[in-house]
Amino acid sequence: MKKTILAIALVFNFLEVFPQSYLAMVRPANSDEWTYVDINGNQLVKPRYRKCFSFVPEGVALVYNEETLNYELLKADGTILIPEEKIVALKMRSDFGGGSFDFSNGMLPVKLGNYKWGYMNTKGEVAIEAEFDDVGPFGSNVAIASNGLGTSTRRYLINRKGEKTLIEMDKLKELKPFQEEMGVFYLRGRKAGFINENGDIVINPVFKSVGYFSGGVAWAKLIDGRIGFMDKKGDWVVLPIFEVAKDFDPISGIALVRPVDGKYQYINLKGEKISVPGTAPYHSFVNGACIGRSESYYGFYGSDGNWMVEPKFEGLRNFKNGYAAAKLNGLWGYIDKNGDWVLKPQFAAVKDFERVD
Repeated sequence: MKKTILAIALVFNFLEVFPQSYLAMVRPANSDEWTYVDINGNQLVKPRYRKCFSFVPEGVALVYNEETLNYELLKADGTILIPEEKIVALKMRSDFGGGSFDFSNGMLPVKLGNYKWGYMNTKGEVAIEAEFDDVGPFGSNVAIASNGLGTSTRRYLINRKGEKTLIEMDKLKELKPFQEEMGVFYLRGRKAGFINENGDIVINPVFKSVGYFSGGVAWAKLIDGRIGFMDKKGDWVVLPIFEVAKDFDPISGIALVRPVDGKYQYINLKGEKISVPGTAPYHSFVNGACIGRSESYYGFYGSDGNWMVEPKFEGLRNFKNGYAAAKLNGLWGYIDKNGDWVLKPQFAAVKDFERVD
């Protein structure tokens, strides 16, 4: 039987309910606990969380209550939503930088009381029953789930209704999360290709490894180690002449690469070298801008090589939703695309501003 979902108000003297467009997770100076702020610096709740996640567009953030030892959903109005079933564990990331998976496209992988994995939605409801031994994050419209171990593992694609499609493929070793409606698969022997959301092979497994699609393009490494970029039909957009390649940034249309026996450089979707005067290509372009360094300070430059934000910060995070976290004098704040402070440095640690609908 499903438990009733409760909303509990967190009332503080200093907090008024205000409309939100963006919220960021921050840890104030001299504090071990996190809270959330809007672009004006208003705190949603007092700093109280040691384990929490950023807000998602649906208007909730996953937080851990150390008093009740339960995961809860913090809403953008400061109230708490209690999930209908206790979350026993979160899925740990293996190839996304460590930590636990958060909500992805409105779905959260969770282990419930039967010690099986399923999915919870942003209303705290069990959207897909816990019946799997392993699950992954929701990509575009589907996620990967499995039962069994070793060669007896049965792998499925599941949609938001919980409908399963068994993936029947000889020598299948691994399926990776979907991105832009394309999923990476590896066969035993480490040959990689792509399937679509119906489970059909759309790019044959002839590669040593492949990246995720970004702006309709993904890097692919041949068996001999050469890397190029291909489209969703498997045709080369940029011929495989590199030994290192990073994802294309869809906004700038630029990727960081290193040719065989060459130095790092930037290229466009035609494979042409992009000259960025006065900067060293160490970082990838993200959302149209790239972090650059001059002496000991960091700024952002554009595809023309000119500084968009002068290098005057001790540290930077990439722009997201029009704002970037910037560090000065040992503390973090936020700047806009002109490099002006939106929130002056006052935090020991920060995450990105996330859009809240």
